[in-house]
Amino acid sequence: MELLAKASGAVIYKDEKELIVAHVGGNGLAVTMFVSGLVTFITGAQGIVWLTLGSMEVSAVFFFFALISFAVFHFVFERRKEAIQRPPSDLTQIFRIDFSKQEIQDENGRMLCPVSAARLKLIFQVSSSSRSLALVTPQKEILIARGNPFAGGTASLINELTSHGIAAP
Repeated sequence: MELLAKASGAVIYKDEKELIVAHVGGNGLAVTMFVSGLVTFITGAQGIVWLTLGSMEVSAVFFFFALISFAVFHFVFERRKEAIQRPPSDLTQIFRIDFSKQEIQDENGRMLCPVSAARLKLIFQVSSSSRSLALVTPQKEILIARGNPFAGGTASLINELTSHGIAAP
């Protein structure tokens, strides 16, 4: 299977028969990685400033906190890499598009609707500057990804799904 898109805890894979949208996770890890990386940079820079000002004790404290936050960053980076790089068979499917039948199916292969009847919807999130992405079918609304600017937003997911016949938001 070919990986087409990966963002905000969701992935899209494609082979000759179908397109699979699956949940991969890692959104919280992306935020933690960003924050710990930022803290590493800020405390490391402060350590350098205090070192140039001649205060070894204060500089040592800042370097100590920079080292701790870098260790957190590295640990989270490795866990996120493991989560994102799992094979498609290990992921929780959200839905799939069967190319031969031109229909959207749930994770068990049951038809939800024809591709032409589905559309994407962006949903406002109070806790983020990025919006969530959902698939709207005549029967229900399925959350694809909680938008996360630290994990790639939702634009790549939207581009791939609209290129396969689902109406844009």
